[in-house]
Amino acid sequence: MLHMRYFRLFLTVLPLLFCNLLRAQSLSVESFRLLENDLTANTYGTMERDQNGEVAALIKVVTSETGFVFDGGMMGIVRTIQKTGEIWVYVPRAIQKITITHQQHGVLRDYYFPVTIENARTYEMVLKHPVTTPVRTRAQYVVFKVEPHNAVVLVDNEAHTLNSEGQLSLRLNSGEHTYMVTAPSFETETGTVTVSDSRITKEIKLSSLVGQLTINTDNDAELYIDDEYKGNGTWSGTLNEGTYFVEVRRPSFKTAFEEVSLRRSESRTVTVRATEPAYGDVEVVSDPLDFDIYIDGEKKGVTPDYITLVRTGTHKVTLKKAEYYDRDITVEVFEDSIAYISVSDFQRIPESAKDKKKREALEAKEAKELARAEARARKEAERDAARLAEQAENEADRNTTGQLATQGSLIDKSAFPDVYDVADVMPVFPAGNAALIQYFKDNINCPQYYQGNDRVIVGFIVEKDGYASHPYIVKGIDDVIDREVLRVLEKMPKWTPGINDGRIVRVWQTVNINIRHKGTSSVYLGSNNIGNDSGSIGKRSNRRISYYLGGFYTAGDLESYGVEAGLYYRNFNVQLDYGFHTKQIEGIWSPSIWKGHGVDLDFWKYDYKWKYLYTFSASLGYGINVARPLRVTPQVGLRYTQLVDVDDELVVYKLGYSWKTYCLGAQAAAKTEIILSKNLSIFVTPSYTVPLKLDEIASRLDEAGNSVNTSFSGFKLSAGLNIIF
Repeated sequence: MLHMRYFRLFLTVLPLLFCNLLRAQSLSVESFRLLENDLTANTYGTMERDQNGEVAALIKVVTSETGFVFDGGMMGIVRTIQKTGEIWVYVPRAIQKITITHQQHGVLRDYYFPVTIENARTYEMVLKHPVTTPVRTRAQYVVFKVEPHNAVVLVDNEAHTLNSEGQLSLRLNSGEHTYMVTAPSFETETGTVTVSDSRITKEIKLSSLVGQLTINTDNDAELYIDDEYKGNGTWSGTLNEGTYFVEVRRPSFKTAFEEVSLRRSESRTVTVRATEPAYGDVEVVSDPLDFDIYIDGEKKGVTPDYITLVRTGTHKVTLKKAEYYDRDITVEVFEDSIAYISVSDFQRIPESAKDKKKREALEAKEAKELARAEARARKEAERDAARLAEQAENEADRNTTGQLATQGSLIDKSAFPDVYDVADVMPVFPAGNAALIQYFKDNINCPQYYQGNDRVIVGFIVEKDGYASHPYIVKGIDDVIDREVLRVLEKMPKWTPGINDGRIVRVWQTVNINIRHKGTSSVYLGSNNIGNDSGSIGKRSNRRISYYLGGFYTAGDLESYGVEAGLYYRNFNVQLDYGFHTKQIEGIWSPSIWKGHGVDLDFWKYDYKWKYLYTFSASLGYGINVARPLRVTPQVGLRYTQLVDVDDELVVYKLGYSWKTYCLGAQAAAKTEIILSKNLSIFVTPSYTVPLKLDEIASRLDEAGNSVNTSFSGFKLSAGLNIIF
C-alpha cells in the first residue's frame, strides 16, 4: 500500500519535471564573441548614444525568430532594431548581464556576458532554441519608385539599379526585408518593408545634400568662391550647404565681395558686380624736362608731372617733344599706389643745317633775354635787400627768410651751381606725398581776416642731409601768410635726399600750397598735384545759393512723367514738381451718386471715364552732405492731383461740359542725389503721401471701387536727372 502511494506521487511529479526540463533547455546562448572588424556600432547612420551621451555598444543577436524582449536591468537597453536574420540590441558600456524573454521559448534569465562590454564596439550573440517549422507563404512583388533616377537600391544588402524612370520591381518572400537607397549628393534613406499577400509600392524621394547656386557677374570679371577660381563671367553649379565667400575681380575696378548662404535643395541666384572704379597715380619725370605726357593716346601733362585718377591696369605712356624721338613706356598702375616713371635716355632727331642755324639764332636770342632778365633781377634784388634791411630795423623778430617772403623776391639760382633741378632719384618727404599734405594742413595757421582762395608758391633746396635750406617765396599772397608758410616750411622734418649718378646731391624743390579761407590747404610738389581737394566732384561750392532744373519718372500704380525745379540756400531746399499722368478710370455711375445734386435720375445709369490729369507738389527740405558725391535731402510738403471727366454719357455729351475733381495730401520724401559734377546730378526720391482731402466726386469715384485714394496716396519712387546752375 505504501509502495502504491509512492508510485502515484512519482507519476504526478514526473510530468512536471519533464516540462521544466524542456523549458530550461528551450532558450540558451550558443556563442558570444567580439566582432573585431565590425564598425557598425561606431558608423554614422547606425550609431546610437546612451543616456549619458556616449556611443552605445551593439549586440547582434543571431536568430531566425522574432518577438524577443531584452532587459538590461538597472543599466537598461538603449534601443532594439529587428533586422533580417538577427536583432540589433544597443546597450550601454560595462553592462554585465541581460535577460531574454520569448512567448514560446521561455526566459533566459540573467545571462552574464563572458567579456567586458565596451562602448562603440560590436558583439555577436547566437541564440539556441527549438527549430520551428516555417510556415510556407507565397512571394509577392515590391515596387520602388525613387527620385533621383540615378539612385542605387540595396534590398537585403543586394544592390539593384533603377530603370530610366526611376523604378524597380522585386519579387520577395513574405516577411520583413531591409532596404537602403543611396545616390551621389543625396542623403541616404534606410528602412524595412514587410511583404504579405498583396503588392507593395514604396515611393522614396531622397533629400539633396547640395544646393544649386548661380552667380551673375560681368563677362570680363574673374569669379572666386572661397579663394577658388571658378572662371570668368556667370557661373552655375552645385555646392554643399553652408556659407561661401564670393569675390569678383575685374580689371580697373575695385574688387567686390559678398557672403552667400546656401541651404540643402535650395536653388539660388546672386548678382555680384564690381562697378566701383579703382584708381592709382602716375608720377613722370624726365631729363631733359618739358616732354608731353600721353597715357593711352590722351595727353595728361608735361614732365615733370604727378597725374592722379589713372584707372588701374596696364597703360601705355608716351613722352613726346620736338627734336626728340617719341619714347613709349608700359606701366602697371595699382589701386591707391604711385607708379613712378623716370626717363633720361632720349634720342635726338638729327637736325639739318637749316634747323641748326635757326636753333643757334634762337638760343642766342634767349641768352640775351636771359641776361637782361638776370640784370633786372639783380637790380630788383638790390632794391629788395634795401627794403628788407629797413624792415629788419623796425621789426627785430623778422629774419632774412621772412623778409624774402614779404618782398616776394626770387633767389639767384646761378649762385648755386652744384644744386640740381632734376635728379635721377628725386627727394622724397618722409612717408610720401600724403604725409606732406597732412603736414601743411596740420601746421599752417591761416589768419582769420583772410577769406580768399589763392596759392603760395615756395622754393627751397633739399640738402644732402635731407633738411630744407634757402627757402624763398616765388609767388605770395601777403606778408603775414607768406611768413606763416615759410615758418612751417623751415620746421619740416628731414627728406630722403636726391641721388644723381649714384651720388647724393642737392636738389631744388618747389611746393605749391593752396590757402583757403577756412584754413585748409592742398599741396602741389612742383607742378604735380598731390593734394586731395583738387577734384570738382563733391567739392563744396562757395556760392550760398544754387538752382537746379530736371526731369523725373515716378513708378507705381499712378505712373507719371514730369519736371522739377528748386534751389538750395546754404543747405535749405525749396522744390516744385509738376507731373503728367496717363492713367484712366472708367465704370458706371450708380443713380445714388447723383442724389442731392438736383438731378432725379434714379432710372438711369451712365458710363463714365475719368483721367488723372496732373500732379503738383511743393516741398521744403534740408540737404545733408553724407559724402563728397552724395547728398540726402529730407523734404515735407503738399501734393495736389487733379482728375477730369473725359467721357461721360450724361455730362459730356448731353449736358455739354466736363467736370473736374481733385485730391490733396501731405507728402514726406527723402531725395538722394549723387553729384556727378558741378553742373549735373542724378537722384532717387522715395516718398509717402497721406491724404488730407478728397473732393466729393473723387470720394464717390473711390467708393465706386476705382481706388482713387490708393493710387493717390501711399509709397512712391521717383528717379531722374538735374542740371545745376
